[in-house]
Amino acid sequence: MNAGGIAPPLAGGGAQGGRRRPWRVVRLLAVCAALVAGMVVGPVSEASATGCHWYSPACGKVVNNSPFGLYYDKNLNGSGNSSRCLVWNGDGGSGAHQVNWSCTPRYLSPGSSAGGKIPNVDVDAFSFLDRPYYVVFQGGPTLLVQAGFWTRIHDTETATCQPYVSSAPRCAIWFSG
Repeated sequence: MNAGGIAPPLAGGGAQGGRRRPWRVVRLLAVCAALVAGMVVGPVSEASATGCHWYSPACGKVVNNSPFGLYYDKNLNGSGNSSRCLVWNGDGGSGAHQVNWSCTPRYLSPGSSAGGKIPNVDVDAFSFLDRPYYVVFQGGPTLLVQAGFWTRIHDTETATCQPYVSSAPRCAIWFSG
């Protein structure tokens, strides 16, 4: 033992006489803690999270129960996107804050869903490009969104779109985390 009361590491690569190397355990715990911290706290872009993983608290999801196809994006304002999306609520809330962000629209047929924790896909926004649609945020008023405008949702939200009036579906956005 040294003056601090801690046994120095043993030579020869293994524990001798039944003594363990406590510094290995401490180092292993420090590495594990750093890995977990890196998974929980990571860089987040202005509009979207870094993705949906098993350790994510939730992932954005869209459910299309309407009779019309819709489009969704899973990397809003990310690098490598091929198009531009005009988002009416850039902050993801029910207030208007129009932004024009890069996106890669993906088609979602009627009766389908995209995103969520199980497939590890994070949907950031959705739109009916060919028709106006209604959105209602949990506890808020029903808002009319013009055709072609995108609605942003947060990682902790699910948008469920249903038939509503004539040719305009209604999408309820609620907390799912």
